[in-house]
Amino acid sequence: MLNLMVDTDIGNDCDDAAAAALAYMYEGAGLCKLLCFTVNTSDRYAPGCLDAIADKYGSRTQIGVYKGEGFPEKPSSYCRKVAERFGTAVLHERPEAVALMRRSLSGCADGSVKIVCIGQLNNLRALLQSEADEYGAQGVVLVREKVCEVVIMGGMFGAECVDFDGKAYVAEYNIATSVQDSILALQLCPVPVTFSDFLLGKDVLTLGSLVCRAQQDPVGYAYQLFCGGDRPSWDVLTVMYAVLGEGRLFRKSARGTVTVSSDGRTRFTPSPQGTHCYLYPSAGGNLALRTAVEWEFEKYHLKKKYMH
Repeated sequence: MLNLMVDTDIGNDCDDAAAAALAYMYEGAGLCKLLCFTVNTSDRYAPGCLDAIADKYGSRTQIGVYKGEGFPEKPSSYCRKVAERFGTAVLHERPEAVALMRRSLSGCADGSVKIVCIGQLNNLRALLQSEADEYGAQGVVLVREKVCEVVIMGGMFGAECVDFDGKAYVAEYNIATSVQDSILALQLCPVPVTFSDFLLGKDVLTLGSLVCRAQQDPVGYAYQLFCGGDRPSWDVLTVMYAVLGEGRLFRKSARGTVTVSSDGRTRFTPSPQGTHCYLYPSAGGNLALRTAVEWEFEKYHLKKKYMH
């Protein structure tokens, strides 16, 4: 059984909410075991938002939180409102993210875990730099033993600059807002890393269909609050690949090494000795990806409808 650990900056964009729901749906379908969620921002209401999504799409799992300060600088765009609407806004103590990651990894079979990062890499970096404790060896060693792949929504490959929302976009947000964490995490990571980059999800606009369910659906409410309609599917596709792998929807690039510059730009250098690669669509292209995302959610809601 694939064990999944999801590290998220939920609240910074609504696709994190959909990605969390998809992870819960995949667990419910028996495709993976969801070990935990960890939050890599200091948003106090992010765990409550995840609990609301779990109550709709699965069953609650443990949530670890980043306990540093000042990140992000602005309050979440929707986490508090989602948690308040769906009755999960009560603040209570949560485990520290890296401690929970270490504890979760320790109980898993060797090579059975995928770590999915759909946000900044501060928690991944801290895990890799963590010291040995009752749950195992130093972070790098523990990850080498337990993790088969790290899947990161981050970077931009295949274009130096693209237009997005009317602006020139040269550095992907997750990497560019946490450059030193990204550099260190990639340098330290002892297992293969697959990047679901900005270009993969940018034009796969999905899930505005959930807005009509906003009164009963925390993901639909997040989409209503954040953009009011369809949104690029960056994080959703990242979780989808992590569970389903290559095949009908995704292909991997050749192996190589990704480096991060001081301004957050990413560069991929092909190399047979490299442990990094990035995703691109299979033959069906963006249409197949869009259809797959929409169908996963429609299938889930149809099933729930007919069960009742």
